[in-house]
Amino acid sequence: MRIIDAGAPAQGQRVVHSQIRTWANFVTLLRLAGLPLFVWLIIGANNDVAGLIVLLLIGGTDWVDGYLARKLDQVTHLGIALDPIVDRVMILTVTITFAVAVVAPWWLVPAVLIPDAALATYTMVKFGRSAGIPATVLGKVRIALLMLGLPLILFGTSFVGPDSVIATIGWAVTIAGCIGHWIVAVHYGRIMMAMPARA
Repeated sequence: MRIIDAGAPAQGQRVVHSQIRTWANFVTLLRLAGLPLFVWLIIGANNDVAGLIVLLLIGGTDWVDGYLARKLDQVTHLGIALDPIVDRVMILTVTITFAVAVVAPWWLVPAVLIPDAALATYTMVKFGRSAGIPATVLGKVRIALLMLGLPLILFGTSFVGPDSVIATIGWAVTIAGCIGHWIVAVHYGRIMMAMPARA
């Protein structure tokens, strides 16, 4: 059973549709809508249990929306553009929330922000819009590592202890995700440097 690209047809070209109202896009928007609730639960309500549940749902549905898009033939231009944006917004929101709530140190914020900010700036300056680079396997793996590691940090720090095995595993997975984040940024940057600027 495939984890990455699960639900994709075994053969044939993937068709990209122009629809907006699809189940896959609905799940993606639901993930985005859950972020303010997560922030409020952790910082405003100081409810780490509910915050962890919401975080797990947001992270888990990242796989669900992609699966639905491929399985139901609902891959759309909107979904292709929106899904990575929601991923980045989620990870940045979670790291800032962790820093404010003293769940994680502030250095984690620039660790995930700088690569994305540099790529976004370069993309807009050179192309004026998305460069249209397809996601790589490493790119998907680093997102998965961050979405796994961050909840583990919250669970370990809040419910077991910052020096617990769970928290340590969470940090190891998150740091691996951050390293992958920078590697992918360099890879994408090199690809864009070789691409001609669009008029």
